[in-house]
Amino acid sequence: MYRHRCDTIKAVKSKRLYLVWPVLAIAVLCAAIFAFSNLHEPIVGDVPHASAAERARFLFGDRILAVNSGSLTSWEEFILKIRALPGQNAVITVQRLSGGEDRLDVTIANEDGRGEIAGLSNEWKVPVLGLRANSPLRRYGVSTGDVVLSINGSAIRTFSELEPALGRQSAAAPLNMDVRTGAGKTLSIAVAPLAQPYTFQTLGIDNPEFFVSDVKTASPASKLGVQKFDRVYLVQGQPLGPEFQAKRLSAALKIEDKLQMDVIRGDQVHHLTLPKMGSRAELSGGVQSVFDFLGLVNLARVEKSDKTAPRRPLVWWRYKIGGKS
Repeated sequence: MYRHRCDTIKAVKSKRLYLVWPVLAIAVLCAAIFAFSNLHEPIVGDVPHASAAERARFLFGDRILAVNSGSLTSWEEFILKIRALPGQNAVITVQRLSGGEDRLDVTIANEDGRGEIAGLSNEWKVPVLGLRANSPLRRYGVSTGDVVLSINGSAIRTFSELEPALGRQSAAAPLNMDVRTGAGKTLSIAVAPLAQPYTFQTLGIDNPEFFVSDVKTASPASKLGVQKFDRVYLVQGQPLGPEFQAKRLSAALKIEDKLQMDVIRGDQVHHLTLPKMGSRAELSGGVQSVFDFLGLVNLARVEKSDKTAPRRPLVWWRYKIGGKS
């Protein structure tokens, strides 16, 4: 019986094998097409303050041209080259936004056998404003969700550029700002001197990650009545901020069996309650995990470098499957 079964399997394989290879070829071709459309331009995004990327003199908008003597055409190729150089020195050639080229001498960190430059990515946060109720910017027609375009004539391209740009302005002079409103119009304002330095605190600018841009249908937040542009203030009595502990929220929900939130809407605080929540979710992390659990989308917008033009199959094979540097 066993021998008969083996003979049957061999016969089936010999007859059907010619059908398998076309299917595999189509699968590989589809994967290649997908990969071609998911490569990104080698453009540097946000460079966090005091990060290894900043110390290496990377700047927002740098186009990476080469690692050592090897040129590259996408961000993904750059990352693979860096991963192949753990603990080594590399010369990285970049083209600045001004058009000039610069050569950066970089020591690649060794993270579990893979090279890494901490703080370096091709993503950046759009300079979206979340405004407190007492923000003086509101008097000039600026609203939560507006995007800063420039300050005193200098372009603001990322959220991380916003506060340093404010700090460079004289407190005795008006603050000139261009913002793009939610309606897509450009609003130019001149903020009268505040008799104190221009900062997030004095201008009433808050972290957009704490504001709501969308509420998912049938989510806990929608049942609570959370609205667009609400600023989430408390969740289960815990202030929403950088130190928020999602695990503490999980424990509280298991004991209290109801969900409570305080949101700031306009100049009023609204206390919202959802009885009989009955959640047994094990949450971890910080603010983002809580927003995901509640069914909320925050106001912060992250963008990344543009997708590249389709690459030749040889390039795709080398960097997406072969994994060579």
